[in-house]
Amino acid sequence: MDDFIRTYQPGDENALATDHKSRDHHVNEFEELIVGVEGETEHFIDFKAGVYKAPFVSFITQGKVHKVKPLPVEGKYCI
Repeated sequence: MDDFIRTYQPGDENALATDHKSRDHHVNEFEELIVGVEGETEHFIDFKAGVYKAPFVSFITQGKVHKVKPLPVEGKYCI
């Protein structure tokens, strides 16, 4: 990875695309910090599921098996 810090803000369109892809569980080669400001998300970490309502912060360490599934709240996805 060339960048020390990379930021990404999904927005409704990308969250919807992620939801439709039903991403499989995966492992990252980096730490990941997810900050939810509105909406909610279902997050599987080490095969344990939880639903997190904004505001929330989720930290995933390198090598953890996880999956994020955005959930719509009043037509909006977690951002």
